[in-house]
Amino acid sequence: VSDHQVGSIYGLLPPSFETFEGVLKIPNAGQEYLWRCWEDFCWRAHQFDPDFVIVNGDVIDGLQEKNKGAELSLISPSDQSKAAAIVLESLKHQVRPECKWYFTQGTPYHTGIWGDKEEEIAAALGAERYFSVGTGKLCREVLWLEVEGVIIEAAHHISVPQGFYRLTPLGVQYWNKKVDFKTLFKKQMLRYSETTEENGESRSLFPYRTCLKVLLEV
Repeated sequence: VSDHQVGSIYGLLPPSFETFEGVLKIPNAGQEYLWRCWEDFCWRAHQFDPDFVIVNGDVIDGLQEKNKGAELSLISPSDQSKAAAIVLESLKHQVRPECKWYFTQGTPYHTGIWGDKEEEIAAALGAERYFSVGTGKLCREVLWLEVEGVIIEAAHHISVPQGFYRLTPLGVQYWNKKVDFKTLFKKQMLRYSETTEENGESRSLFPYRTCLKVLLEV
């Protein structure tokens, strides 16, 4: 599960949630619908009976600095983490007590540079500690979880050419001998792209060709 964005007017909000100021927050129509969807998901998880749950980042929405918090239903980071824990606890109540919980870090924009709120949420849920790259005790940048000889990799940042994957899609093609080294170097190392000119001629663009030219001349 991921991207609950608790704290946003578009994210999950537990019913009858009370802020640190003692103010009762009334969910909007979208949040009421989202909560019904979440309850349905939790029941389906109960039927599925998982051995573990991976919380894959951005459980909270953060301060939303770009729009000055204009779309926040919970302004306080503490309220967001408290509400997020309640959201996830509703799922935890539907799975077996021995079900293990793992957390990965979300984006710094939503969860902060230090990820302390995610650590608080992970601790509240009794998350497992695991070895990995980056900082954090219970919540780290990437999870490599071995299950019956199969490694499950989870990271919030999963755009195609990035992340912490051992091989990119192009790397997999090279490994399977579907592309040669020259093609791999051009596409993977130089990040080149193909364009078609008005005359129909195909052209390759190399973002780092100037840098390479300088290196050759030094």
